[in-house]
Amino acid sequence: MTTQGKEKITRAEMKNALLRSGYLLELRVESKLRELWGYVEANATYPDRETGISREFDIFGLTARRVGTEGLDFIWGALLIECVNNPQPLVILTKEPIVGYLYHEEVKMSGLPVKIPNEKLEDGWQRLSEFLAMQDYHHYCKGRIGTQYCSFVKKKSGDKKINDEWMAMHEGSHYESFRKLCDVTDYHIDKHFKSWKFGGEERVNIEFYYPLIIVQGDLIEAYETKRSVGFRAAEHLQFRQSVATNRNVVDYQIDVIRERYLPKYLDLVDAELKKTARLLHRRHIIVRSAIDRIVERAKSSDSQEQVRNIMDYDRWQQDW
Repeated sequence: MTTQGKEKITRAEMKNALLRSGYLLELRVESKLRELWGYVEANATYPDRETGISREFDIFGLTARRVGTEGLDFIWGALLIECVNNPQPLVILTKEPIVGYLYHEEVKMSGLPVKIPNEKLEDGWQRLSEFLAMQDYHHYCKGRIGTQYCSFVKKKSGDKKINDEWMAMHEGSHYESFRKLCDVTDYHIDKHFKSWKFGGEERVNIEFYYPLIIVQGDLIEAYETKRSVGFRAAEHLQFRQSVATNRNVVDYQIDVIRERYLPKYLDLVDAELKKTARLLHRRHIIVRSAIDRIVERAKSSDSQEQVRNIMDYDRWQQDW
């Protein structure tokens, strides 16, 4: 403060405050993404799900992969990132999934086409992720999964003779980051579908969304043992977040990594995008047919909401 007689922060205190915050972590992640990924936008905005008020999330990153060797068919990898400077370890309690091979259904995507005709099925369509057998190569379908997390704070006893006790609890900022990424994912999916302008020949244009939390401090995996709980340091863990909506319960797969793991994580995502692009190109006749069928129906729609219902897999039954 500049008012005479009021305390003013020192340069050393400013430095310590910044080091405790997530601002410097965001700057480093943004710089690394510009170097290795593509388009990057820091402090991107989205409307709050409940209030509609504009809010911010830390980083949006976008890269493209061509489907085939020429033409205008592309898929996009969109990173939706929250950065967390955690002074205490972030612990994710993991377990072996019962139906992990079905987690390809949580690969969030939007665009053309995210569903493929399949007359053998009762509703006549299948998810793009099922059509491409993503369960065989997408990392969502591999390894252990977390459904609980915690960090630690010291319980103050008020008695100097008694040692303060550590408590495991949900840190408010961690809860906010997990929930925010779900809202941001929904916003980008909805925005992409509803911004579609039909004209000329439509091409493959699919965005794949990767919600991601990057922590600066320790990331720990906790797992149940016969008599207690075990711990191991981790660089990358998967967390499954469920969100109740007016219609149903929606599951989201969120990656949690340490900052130093970011280049390897980008390699992992890039490999999945390249594999997806190759498979789409090999099956281009079926993919082309799917685009034509969807576009023919969507062009007759008179509202953006109806266009999304027709283009999307999870909502098309409402209007098909």
